[in-house]
Amino acid sequence: MYASTMSSALQVNAVIGDLGVLHSCKSLQTLDEEEHIQTHLLFVCDYLASVPTYHLNTQQKINRRLVINALRCYAREGIFPQHNESVDALRRPRFIDHRGVHCAVGELIKYTDGGVLPEQINQLHEYDYIPDIHVAEVAIWAYDNGLTLDECAMIQPSYIDYGEILKELCPWVALSKGTDLEARTEALRRFRDQRLKASVSGRLLVKTYYKAGPGMVRFFAKHPWSQEPARKTLDLLTRNLK
Repeated sequence: MYASTMSSALQVNAVIGDLGVLHSCKSLQTLDEEEHIQTHLLFVCDYLASVPTYHLNTQQKINRRLVINALRCYAREGIFPQHNESVDALRRPRFIDHRGVHCAVGELIKYTDGGVLPEQINQLHEYDYIPDIHVAEVAIWAYDNGLTLDECAMIQPSYIDYGEILKELCPWVALSKGTDLEARTEALRRFRDQRLKASVSGRLLVKTYYKAGPGMVRFFAKHPWSQEPARKTLDLLTRNLK
């Protein structure tokens, strides 16, 4: 059964909503987007590992364990798809994003079968939920790996519109709008995605930045005198970005 509460559009998964967050006793207010998705995926890993598998054959049992382990590694890595343009819903899946980052199910298919099938799915169903992906090979893949399509749907996260995240959380966007700094936005994003997110310390820095972001944006709005010194600092820090 799909999540049907009033806030279902805000929940990370269409099947179980934010049950993983509730089960973890964490608060959504303290989780950033990456932690939100991680918490969901790790909860699903534990759930899948607990489901009886007596109905599966030996190879399916082996494959299922491998897939669950791969999903746990994917979750801990913490690099998930993003939206780079406005979409209809506040949250929506994305099979492979503009950077080539696969969703959880897409990554598992790539891990077991290579990248051809995920690319084929993405061409037809980039923003679709699992039940709406009408590609026969998906059901075959799930069966071979000891999963049901319902379990695949339970794995599949949905993502917040990336543009909306930036507008709400990013001091850079708030300070650079209408200035020469705005032309460096794409270079800064590439530096974040390709350099910072490639290391544990870099990902921690990005996470800290976005957690502090709303407070910084409010501070700059409340104290206009602080904006120009901040812009000068940003100019110095980003002048050599290409």
